[in-house]
Amino acid sequence: MTVVPLDPASPASHAVGLDFDQTLVAHDDGWQDGRIYGDPIPGAIEALHALAAVRSVFVVTASTRRSRPG
Repeated sequence: MTVVPLDPASPASHAVGLDFDQTLVAHDDGWQDGRIYGDPIPGAIEALHALAAVRSVFVVTASTRRSRPG
């Protein structure tokens, strides 16, 4: 994993955004009761902890209601 060096003059280097779906968690068990279920992607939890030790980490998703059942 490569982490961009922290640059006090660049606010963009202070935070990392990670997508939830298929980046941190697989969709092994699909949608159930309005939530997505699956196991963490191998190495995702460790990478999340490593990034959080040096940056602010934000977990985001871009899924829309149309992409979810029900």
